[in-house]
Amino acid sequence: MAETTKTLADIKKLAKDGKLIIGKEKTLAMLKSAGVAEVYLASNCPEHIRKDVSYYAEFAGVPVGTLDLPSDELGVSLKKSFAITVCSLPKGG
Repeated sequence: MAETTKTLADIKKLAKDGKLIIGKEKTLAMLKSAGVAEVYLASNCPEHIRKDVSYYAEFAGVPVGTLDLPSDELGVSLKKSFAITVCSLPKGG
């Protein structure tokens, strides 16, 4: 499985532009419909979520990257009042 090359600054810009999908359920739904280009996981992403996302990403041929931030810091970095474990970039985004 390929790794992503986006930095936190890139992800912040995508979020600011409204081009970032936030959340496991939305990301999995978009992976199943082949609508995701890349997936990003927080450093403390639970193993069962990591396995689910990796499973569907492998079938879709989508790279999955692990960020150097835990979920609570990722949420703060993206100016959300909640922790973010999974986020993704939609195709064409």
